[in-house]
Amino acid sequence: MNNLEQAVRELTAEINGQFPRPWMTTMTDPAAADVFIVGLNPAKAYPSSAVSHQRHIDALFNRNGESCRGLYAEVTQESRTRGNIDLLAAKLSAAGVCSVLETNVICYSTADSKALRLPEHAGGKERGRAIFSMLTTVIRPKAMVIHGAGVRKEFGKVFNVNPDLLPLPTHAAEFFHYDLATGTRVFLIPSLALPAYRTQPPGNFFCNWADDYLSKLAALIAAHCSSKN
Repeated sequence: MNNLEQAVRELTAEINGQFPRPWMTTMTDPAAADVFIVGLNPAKAYPSSAVSHQRHIDALFNRNGESCRGLYAEVTQESRTRGNIDLLAAKLSAAGVCSVLETNVICYSTADSKALRLPEHAGGKERGRAIFSMLTTVIRPKAMVIHGAGVRKEFGKVFNVNPDLLPLPTHAAEFFHYDLATGTRVFLIPSLALPAYRTQPPGNFFCNWADDYLSKLAALIAAHCSSKN
């Protein structure tokens, strides 16, 4: 058992009736991920009554007949954000970046982020943050894409970065990144999550320019990853 799996086993132990979800990927070796796509927190939970912890672990590593996507389809319904995340992942793949991990700055599931404050989710936010912190420490990806204002603020807390240094683009010609001390380059984009995808930025909604923008972003990320080889 490698260091990543050992840490994941410990941190995804049952809490509040669910198994935390650290990532979605097609990779069999998530430790080799070059790029993280980072949201705020998953909308869909894996109830501990619906799946065993061992199946959850096997699915995370796409082994023993289990897969991330297969278990996701079996246990829950697709979130409204899933299609947009898949679009970015497809753009990255088309640009030659296939080692991608889809994760969240808080790897603990609630229907919306406001629910993290509720008593029934006590300790969930802290566990979710600990999982993301562990992932960035153990894997150290070459690049991350963080999407949305809420993610930007939470990401700033995790890495002790002033959110003002993490601007979000407001039109199709803007591309922003921030380099962490670890060497990871962080690319910032408007939210892929609904409804913000269709309502932000004000007056120039991301849904209207996302397709071409994400293609160009994928090319930038591919070039950056190639320069790190």
